[in-house]
Order: sequence, then structure tokens, then C-alpha cells
Amino acid sequence: MLVALEKIFLNYHTFIFGSFINCNDGSFILLPELNYNAADNLEVILGSVVPCGKKGSEFNGTWEVNGEKIEVLKPSIYVQAKLSF
Repeated sequence: MLVALEKIFLNYHTFIFGSFINCNDGSFILLPELNYNAADNLEVILGSVVPCGKKGSEFNGTWEVNGEKIEVLKPSIYVQAKLSF
């Protein structure tokens, strides 16, 4: 399930908070994001990905396959710029 909330403030900023939720095991991923419209054709984005879940859940970040642990998701922060023309 995907849940998302969006709030626009000061005409140039948008705060978006989203989450992917696994209803079967209770794990989830938090996806907060702050967008800034610097110009008519330039958008700057600061966001984060935060996996949350107990050991063995889908979104805890690590899966075990054939006895080997595979790190699939890591908490991260990103900056992105979009230029439209």
C-alpha cells in the first residue's frame, strides 16, 4: 500500500511525505521529500529513503537468500535537480 501527503507553502516549496507499507509483515519505507521551484524551469529536490522493519521483514533492508545476507535497501539522503526546456 502507498500512502502520501503533500503540502505546498510559500508558493515555491512543496513538502511530500510518502510511505510504502507491507500490510503482511508491518514493515514500511518512509519517503520524505522537499521540493523547491527555483525558477519556472528548475526544480531542486532534497529527499530521503528510510527502510523500517523487524529482522526478516520485506522492508528491513536485508534479505537472506540461500544463507547469504543481501543488503537491498539502505537509509539514504539524495539531492536532485530537474531542468525543463
